[in-house]
Parts: sequence; C-alpha cells; structure tokens
Amino acid sequence: MRALKVILLFVFILSLSYASDSVKMRIAVMDFQAGGVSKEFAKNVSELIRGEMIDSNRFTVIERTQMDKIFQEQGFQQSVCGDVSCAVEAGRMLAARKMLIGTVMRIEKKFYISGRIVDVERGVGEFAVNQEIEDIDNLKGVVSGFTLQLIQRMQDSRKGGAVHCGSHCGTQRRELKRTEDKEYDEKERYTRRKIVDEGITLEGKKIVIRELKIEHGLSPFERVGKRIKDYVSEILLESGYLITPDDEIIRAEEKLKFTSDCFFMKYDNRCLRKILTITRSDFIVYGTISLEDEKYLLTVKMMDRAGDILRYKTFQFTDKDNIKAHSQKIADYIKTGND
Repeated sequence: MRALKVILLFVFILSLSYASDSVKMRIAVMDFQAGGVSKEFAKNVSELIRGEMIDSNRFTVIERTQMDKIFQEQGFQQSVCGDVSCAVEAGRMLAARKMLIGTVMRIEKKFYISGRIVDVERGVGEFAVNQEIEDIDNLKGVVSGFTLQLIQRMQDSRKGGAVHCGSHCGTQRRELKRTEDKEYDEKERYTRRKIVDEGITLEGKKIVIRELKIEHGLSPFERVGKRIKDYVSEILLESGYLITPDDEIIRAEEKLKFTSDCFFMKYDNRCLRKILTITRSDFIVYGTISLEDEKYLLTVKMMDRAGDILRYKTFQFTDKDNIKAHSQKIADYIKTGND
C-alpha cells in the first residue's frame, strides 16, 4: 500500500511538472524608444517584433489593444517607459511574467535594434539582445532574426542553460565564420575546377535570383543590390530562362525564418539549398556588393541543389548610374560561365 502511494505521488508530481512546462509564458512587448529615428519607425519595429513572437507560438503575447486599454484605465504612459523599474510596474498591471523593452537607434549611418527582457517578479533585467539593421529594405527579415535570438535566449534561461559570453560572443562568431568561410572557399575552388572540365547548362532549369547583400561602404538605403537583382532577372527572362517568382521565394523564407540554418535569412549554404528545395528550383544566384576606394565590388555566385558552386566571379565598376550595363555582364556570365 505504501509503495502504491509513493507511485501515485510520483505520477502526481510529474503531471504538475508537465502542466507547468506546457503553459505558455505571458509576455508583453512595450513600444521601443526612438533614438535618432522617428517614433513611428520605432513603433512599427515594436509591432513587427510583437507579431513575430505571436507567430512563434511559444508565448502568450498580450495584444497591443489590450495593453492600451489597461494602461489608459491606470493612467500609465508607456511612451516614456524605457527602464527596468518602469517595465516591472507595467508588467504588474498587465499580469505579465516577462516584459520586452528596448530602443531603435541610429548611430551615424547605421541602425540598430536593442532589446531587454525584464523579469517582472524579480524586478531585474535578465539579458539584452542587439541587432544591426543591415538592410533597411529587409526590415521584417532583420526583425525575425532579432526575435529568434530573444526566443532562443529565453528558452535557454528556462532550461537553466543560458550561455552568457558577453563581449567574447562577437569574437567567437567571427572565428566560427572564418573557419566556415575557409572550408567553403576550398569547396568553391574544387567545384570551379570541376565545372571547367564538365560544363553545365541552364536551359529549361528554374533559377532563383536573390538580392545582392550589402557588406560595407554602402548605406542600407541604397538599393543597388536590388536594382541589379531586378535587372539580371529581367535580362534572363527575356533570354528565355526560367526565373523563380519573388512570391515563391518569400513564402520559402517565411517557412525557414525560425530555423537554425536560416538564422537572419543570410547566405548560408544550407539555407540556400533549402530555398531551392521548397521552391523546386535548380540553381540559386546570390552574392555581395561593397564600396572600396570608390570602386563597387560585386561578388556573384551560383549554386545548385547539391551545394556545388557553379559560378563565382567578382566584378568591379565605378559608374553607379550605368547599373543596367553592368547587370548585362553579370547575366551573360551566369548564362555562359565565361570570364
């Protein structure tokens, strides 16, 4: 009988634990403060973050209308709430366990999102996440990456496995990227040698064309990368090639945005291959653009579904106003592979 009681007690404790884990954390996203940007822009970023957290299906996110109603009843001004003590006060009004506060700021020509998670019960800021807005035209994608960092850190905290590497995090990421780049470059060199011998054909194949990613020397407001992407797509279409529609690419990225391979939706080999799989495309064209010593440097690559790099070339030009002619050269290279 005693053994049966012990077993029943154990089962009861397990059921309580399961119920606790299955309950979604209640969280509120405050309107982010504006630092060198308009209040409307900061408010829009806050709303995008709120939407991403709802879409993640991991939390009970308090709706903006509900927050406004409660704050109005309490005579609370959320527009001036940007510190931990204020967030704790707001969280108690909303019966939230966690609060997200932050700032959207502009420093010189760069834009950043900075957010902090506040534990309402303990009255402390738990951690902060910062994200540079590298491409203002891809704000939703940047916000997705920012929100994913928040979600991962919060899940780690709940499991007691949070990793706080402070200022060393950036160094670790750079070292990892250098290692990955080296391995990737070795594969590219091997693949380029193979293509010289074997050759490829693009006729009848479906091709994804992605916007060139801005690396440095250019403002995110400049749409050089997108203009080149649009011109190249137009030229290839006129030549009879099959170009994957933008809406198919967007849907694929929406499916992949919360996966580790497509973190920030950057040009990760595995992520690009998944985009090819979802869109049922054969090749993907992507690359980077930067400005150095008054010269524009465009690195263009083309990869197949196996991950082999079939095109790889860096173009240089100084005349930004003659982008259509430069796009023609890029399109010709994609078609033939001839340097």
